[in-house]
Amino acid sequence: MTGATRHGAPRRMSGAREAEILAATLERLGARGYEALTIDEVAAAARMSKATLYRQWGGKAGLVRAALEQFNCEPAAADTGSLRGDLVAFAASLPTPSEERSTLLSALVHVARDEGELAGLLDERIVHPHVAALETVFGRAIARGELVADHALVVEVAEMLVYAELGRVLLGGRVPDRDDMVELVDRVVLPLLGLAPAGGSGRAAVRTKKALSHDHARTEK
Repeated sequence: MTGATRHGAPRRMSGAREAEILAATLERLGARGYEALTIDEVAAAARMSKATLYRQWGGKAGLVRAALEQFNCEPAAADTGSLRGDLVAFAASLPTPSEERSTLLSALVHVARDEGELAGLLDERIVHPHVAALETVFGRAIARGELVADHALVVEVAEMLVYAELGRVLLGGRVPDRDDMVELVDRVVLPLLGLAPAGGSGRAAVRTKKALSHDHARTEK
């Protein structure tokens, strides 16, 4: 039963009905973008009155925030025993790319970039959880002796990986797949950290500080 209660107070919306409205919001957001999106079209798509949407979410920004908060992306930080293995496992744990996920991520990036009141949403839903998982991965590598402890560098590399994923969405309109992320790990991340994939073995060969110093000494001669 919908509408007002016997005493005139608004009746609480059911979870299923709310999910239907938020799904309609995401669909229209992906098709139209935030600026062009209107409460009228969401109300029509969800077969709900505008007054109810305003009463429940206060307006377009509140409705879009609620819809985007349904996007759940909690990356895994599996312990495989090696840095490269952990990074590959991290890539494999990301949701499978799809048109729906690409549209949703693209909307999230654009909303966070263009709308001040929603600017924290990108960090809250994507950047912070991913960076935290990668910091865990790099922290284990430091504890195993694969990496020299350098917190600032670890954070920079973790953020670089996350923003590389978002950059592909923003510029290319698609979510990177596992192969994209593994290539980024092998071609950029490991060399940046002084590591390199051993030929065809899938394992990382550590370039120690001693080896790097030796390379530097040979270069100066």
